[in-house]
Amino acid sequence: MAVGGHVGASPRQQHSSTTIARSATTHAFPYYTSIYAAVLGLLAPFLTANVIVNRVRAKVDLGDGGVAALGQAIRAHANFAEHTPLALLLIGLVEAFGYPALAVNGLGIVLLLARLSSAWGLNSTLKQSFGRQSGASLTVLVTAVSGGADHLCPAVAALEVSRSKLAAYASIGFAGIVVFGWIVEATVKWARPPNSPA
Repeated sequence: MAVGGHVGASPRQQHSSTTIARSATTHAFPYYTSIYAAVLGLLAPFLTANVIVNRVRAKVDLGDGGVAALGQAIRAHANFAEHTPLALLLIGLVEAFGYPALAVNGLGIVLLLARLSSAWGLNSTLKQSFGRQSGASLTVLVTAVSGGADHLCPAVAALEVSRSKLAAYASIGFAGIVVFGWIVEATVKWARPPNSPA
């Protein structure tokens, strides 16, 4: 009986299943994720300082006092705090599970661009804007893809699915997320009253 494979399985199949099983149980230090966390960690105090500066200017200790600039700064900081930690955690798990560095860096770069875009958009206006919409959409996409990958790796190890099938399933899942996003966006636009702001 072959170790790490099924009885009667070819050496290639045994090697594939064993490699996938090891990738799900051998956790690597999230080196790349730590870099993106450090960069985003520099953005966090900037957003905090922005709130403080606007509070001092507006002389408002609690809430936004109806001051637009302060309200924008508060929302930009809160939005960062709400979404960034979870997305980074999920990307870190993707790296720990042994996914390729290209996938980890792709998710990290998209998240970094998303948070910069969101911070810029929310500090410019609280209305719908390119920065706000693109930042939110990309952050949700990264979170969804990372979370799906984190669930998929242990399942693949248990089912001993080949890497070619894994790539196919991942492609189908990513396409499904994109299509779902388009459907949601189209539904929201269709349901919005004609005179409401875009």
